[in-house]
Amino acid sequence: KHVLEFNSSMCYNKIKHSQKEKQMNTEKLNKWADLLLDTGKRNNLIHFKDTKMSTAEILFPDYATLFERTESAATFEVFDPKLENEESEEEKENEEDEDRLSKEEYLKKYGSRLKKNQILLYNTCNKPISAIKNINKKAKSAIEETGVNIAYIAFGFVNWTENENSQYVMKAPVLLSPIKIENQSAVDPYFIKTDDEIIVNPTFSFKLQNDYGIKLPDYNEDEGIY
Repeated sequence: KHVLEFNSSMCYNKIKHSQKEKQMNTEKLNKWADLLLDTGKRNNLIHFKDTKMSTAEILFPDYATLFERTESAATFEVFDPKLENEESEEEKENEEDEDRLSKEEYLKKYGSRLKKNQILLYNTCNKPISAIKNINKKAKSAIEETGVNIAYIAFGFVNWTENENSQYVMKAPVLLSPIKIENQSAVDPYFIKTDDEIIVNPTFSFKLQNDYGIKLPDYNEDEGIY
Protein backbone atom coordinates (compact mmCIF):
# COMPACT_ATOMS: atom_id res chain seq x y z
CA LYS A 1 0.00 0.00 0.00
CA HIS A 2 0.99 3.60 -0.47
CA VAL A 3 1.45 5.73 2.61
CA LEU A 4 1.09 9.49 2.60
CA GLU A 5 3.36 10.97 5.24
CA PHE A 6 2.87 14.55 6.35
CA ASN A 7 6.15 16.07 7.52
CA SER A 8 5.20 18.96 9.77
CA SER A 9 8.78 20.17 10.24
CA MET A 10 9.30 20.30 6.48
CA CYS A 11 6.05 22.22 6.08
CA TYR A 12 7.08 24.69 8.79
CA ASN A 13 10.48 25.21 7.18
CA LYS A 14 8.82 25.90 3.83
CA ILE A 15 6.53 28.49 5.44
CA LYS A 16 9.47 30.14 7.14
CA HIS A 17 11.41 30.10 3.88
CA SER A 18 8.45 31.58 2.02
CA GLN A 19 8.06 34.36 4.59
CA LYS A 20 11.77 35.10 4.43
CA GLU A 21 11.66 35.26 0.63
CA LYS A 22 8.66 37.60 0.81
CA GLN A 23 10.51 39.86 3.25
CA MET A 24 13.60 39.88 1.03
CA ASN A 25 11.51 40.70 -2.04
CA THR A 26 9.85 43.56 -0.17
CA GLU A 27 13.22 44.92 0.88
CA LYS A 28 14.49 44.68 -2.69
CA LEU A 29 11.39 46.43 -3.98
CA ASN A 30 11.85 49.26 -1.48
CA LYS A 31 15.51 49.66 -2.44
CA TRP A 32 14.54 49.60 -6.12
CA ALA A 33 11.97 52.34 -5.49
CA ASP A 34 14.59 54.40 -3.65
CA LEU A 35 16.94 54.05 -6.63
CA LEU A 36 14.24 54.99 -9.10
CA LEU A 37 12.99 57.98 -7.11
CA ASP A 38 16.44 59.29 -6.21
CA THR A 39 16.35 62.49 -8.26
CA GLY A 40 19.23 64.20 -6.48
CA LYS A 41 22.24 65.61 -8.29
CA ARG A 42 24.46 62.78 -7.06
CA ASN A 43 22.52 60.32 -9.21
CA ASN A 44 24.24 59.77 -12.58
CA LEU A 45 20.83 59.30 -14.23
CA ILE A 46 20.04 62.89 -13.27
CA HIS A 47 23.44 64.55 -13.39
CA PHE A 48 25.89 62.42 -15.34
CA LYS A 49 29.55 62.80 -14.43
CA ASP A 50 32.48 61.10 -16.12
CA THR A 51 34.51 59.34 -13.46
CA LYS A 52 37.81 57.53 -13.57
CA MET A 53 36.53 54.23 -12.25
CA SER A 54 32.79 54.04 -12.91
CA THR A 55 32.25 55.20 -16.48
CA ALA A 56 33.70 54.46 -19.91
CA GLU A 57 32.98 55.86 -23.34
CA ILE A 58 32.58 53.64 -26.40
CA LEU A 59 34.78 55.05 -29.15
CA PHE A 60 34.14 52.30 -31.68
CA PRO A 61 31.92 51.25 -33.38
CA ASP A 62 30.14 54.46 -34.26
CA TYR A 63 26.91 55.55 -32.57
CA ALA A 64 24.50 54.36 -35.26
CA THR A 65 26.13 50.94 -35.65
CA LEU A 66 26.28 50.37 -31.92
CA PHE A 67 22.64 51.37 -31.45
CA GLU A 68 21.43 49.15 -34.30
CA ARG A 69 23.24 46.12 -32.90
CA THR A 70 22.06 46.84 -29.37
CA GLU A 71 18.44 46.97 -30.51
CA SER A 72 18.61 43.36 -31.68
CA ALA A 73 20.65 42.07 -28.71
CA ALA A 74 24.37 41.58 -29.11
CA THR A 75 27.56 40.45 -27.43
CA PHE A 76 30.62 42.70 -27.67
CA GLU A 77 34.18 41.78 -26.77
CA VAL A 78 35.94 44.62 -24.97
CA PHE A 79 39.28 45.36 -26.63
CA ASP A 80 42.10 45.02 -24.10
CA PRO A 81 45.56 46.13 -25.31
CA LYS A 82 47.26 43.93 -22.71
CA LEU A 83 45.73 40.79 -24.25
CA GLU A 84 46.79 41.63 -27.79
CA ASN A 85 49.71 39.67 -29.24
CA GLU A 86 50.43 42.55 -31.58
CA GLU A 87 51.51 44.81 -28.74
CA SER A 88 55.26 45.35 -29.07
CA GLU A 89 57.75 45.22 -26.21
CA GLU A 90 58.31 48.96 -26.60
CA GLU A 91 54.59 49.60 -26.16
CA LYS A 92 54.51 47.39 -23.06
CA GLU A 93 57.39 49.35 -21.57
CA ASN A 94 55.59 52.63 -22.27
CA GLU A 95 52.27 51.65 -20.73
CA GLU A 96 52.54 54.52 -18.24
CA ASP A 97 52.33 56.95 -21.17
CA GLU A 98 48.78 55.66 -21.80
CA ASP A 99 47.56 57.98 -19.06
CA ARG A 100 48.44 60.97 -21.22
CA LEU A 101 46.72 59.84 -24.42
CA SER A 102 43.82 62.00 -25.55
CA LYS A 103 40.64 60.40 -26.81
CA GLU A 104 41.70 61.02 -30.41
CA GLU A 105 45.18 59.59 -29.82
CA TYR A 106 43.77 56.52 -28.10
CA LEU A 107 41.41 55.85 -31.01
CA LYS A 108 44.20 56.37 -33.53
CA LYS A 109 46.51 53.99 -31.67
CA TYR A 110 44.08 51.12 -31.20
CA GLY A 111 41.19 51.68 -33.62
CA SER A 112 42.84 49.84 -36.50
CA ARG A 113 43.55 46.78 -34.34
CA LEU A 114 39.94 45.96 -33.57
CA LYS A 115 38.63 42.60 -34.69
CA LYS A 116 35.06 41.79 -35.63
CA ASN A 117 32.65 42.21 -32.73
CA GLN A 118 35.16 44.11 -30.59
CA ILE A 119 34.46 47.52 -29.08
CA LEU A 120 36.98 50.15 -28.02
CA LEU A 121 36.42 51.81 -24.66
CA TYR A 122 38.00 54.97 -23.28
CA ASN A 123 37.80 56.80 -19.99
CA THR A 124 39.36 59.84 -18.37
CA CYS A 125 42.38 58.01 -16.94
CA ASN A 126 42.89 55.69 -19.92
CA LYS A 127 42.05 52.66 -17.81
CA PRO A 128 38.77 51.47 -19.35
CA ILE A 129 39.32 47.83 -18.34
CA SER A 130 39.66 48.87 -14.70
CA ALA A 131 36.45 50.86 -15.08
CA ILE A 132 34.64 47.84 -16.56
CA LYS A 133 35.82 45.69 -13.64
CA ASN A 134 34.49 48.27 -11.19
CA ILE A 135 31.16 48.66 -13.01
CA ASN A 136 30.75 44.88 -13.03
CA LYS A 137 31.48 44.66 -9.31
CA LYS A 138 28.96 47.39 -8.47
CA ALA A 139 26.33 45.90 -10.77
CA LYS A 140 26.63 42.44 -9.19
CA SER A 141 26.39 43.97 -5.72
CA ALA A 142 23.28 45.96 -6.67
CA ILE A 143 21.58 42.88 -8.14
CA GLU A 144 22.29 40.90 -4.96
CA GLU A 145 21.01 43.69 -2.71
CA THR A 146 18.08 45.05 -4.73
CA GLY A 147 17.50 42.74 -7.68
CA VAL A 148 18.01 45.76 -9.96
CA ASN A 149 20.60 45.98 -12.74
CA ILE A 150 22.36 49.36 -12.63
CA ALA A 151 24.76 48.72 -15.53
CA TYR A 152 23.71 50.40 -18.78
CA ILE A 153 24.88 51.65 -22.13
CA ALA A 154 23.58 55.21 -22.41
CA PHE A 155 22.59 56.67 -25.79
CA GLY A 156 22.23 60.43 -26.11
CA PHE A 157 22.43 63.10 -23.43
CA VAL A 158 20.36 66.20 -22.78
CA ASN A 159 21.75 69.35 -21.18
CA TRP A 160 19.40 70.92 -18.65
CA THR A 161 19.20 73.45 -15.83
CA GLU A 162 16.92 73.54 -12.81
CA ASN A 163 15.46 76.89 -13.85
CA GLU A 164 15.90 79.52 -16.56
CA ASN A 165 18.09 81.67 -14.33
CA SER A 166 20.50 78.89 -13.37
CA GLN A 167 24.01 78.95 -14.80
CA TYR A 168 24.72 75.40 -13.63
CA VAL A 169 24.24 73.10 -16.62
CA MET A 170 23.79 69.39 -16.01
CA LYS A 171 23.43 66.53 -18.46
CA ALA A 172 21.36 63.39 -18.21
CA PRO A 173 21.30 60.24 -20.37
CA VAL A 174 18.15 59.84 -22.45
CA LEU A 175 18.06 56.20 -23.61
CA LEU A 176 19.38 53.25 -21.63
CA SER A 177 20.12 49.67 -22.58
CA PRO A 178 20.73 47.26 -19.66
CA ILE A 179 23.92 45.26 -20.02
CA LYS A 180 25.55 42.24 -18.46
CA ILE A 181 29.33 42.09 -18.12
CA GLU A 182 31.10 38.73 -18.19
CA ASN A 183 34.69 37.59 -17.76
CA GLN A 184 36.11 34.11 -17.26
CA SER A 185 39.58 34.89 -15.91
CA ALA A 186 42.34 37.50 -15.74
CA VAL A 187 43.76 36.28 -19.05
CA ASP A 188 40.43 36.42 -20.88
CA PRO A 189 38.69 39.47 -22.33
CA TYR A 190 35.55 41.07 -20.92
CA PHE A 191 32.29 40.72 -22.80
CA ILE A 192 29.33 43.08 -22.72
CA LYS A 193 25.92 41.57 -23.46
CA THR A 194 22.78 43.51 -24.30
CA ASP A 195 19.27 42.06 -24.30
CA ASP A 196 17.54 44.16 -27.00
CA GLU A 197 15.74 46.30 -24.39
CA ILE A 198 16.04 50.07 -24.81
CA ILE A 199 14.19 52.34 -22.41
CA VAL A 200 13.83 56.04 -21.71
CA ASN A 201 15.75 57.02 -18.57
CA PRO A 202 13.03 56.34 -15.93
CA THR A 203 14.57 58.47 -13.16
CA PHE A 204 15.07 61.56 -15.32
CA SER A 205 11.64 61.03 -16.86
CA PHE A 206 10.10 60.94 -13.37
CA LYS A 207 11.89 64.13 -12.35
CA LEU A 208 10.75 66.03 -15.46
CA GLN A 209 7.17 64.88 -14.94
CA ASN A 210 7.15 65.52 -11.20
CA ASP A 211 9.05 68.84 -11.09
CA TYR A 212 8.24 70.48 -14.41
CA GLY A 213 5.16 68.72 -15.79
CA ILE A 214 7.12 67.53 -18.83
CA LYS A 215 6.39 64.02 -20.06
CA LEU A 216 9.02 62.26 -22.10
CA PRO A 217 7.65 59.95 -24.81
CA ASP A 218 8.39 56.25 -24.65
CA TYR A 219 11.00 54.92 -27.02
CA ASN A 220 9.44 53.55 -30.20
CA GLU A 221 11.74 51.05 -31.88
CA ASP A 222 9.81 51.39 -35.14
CA GLU A 223 10.77 55.07 -35.32
CA GLY A 224 14.41 54.55 -34.30
CA ILE A 225 16.64 57.32 -33.03
CA TYR A 226 16.51 59.66 -36.02
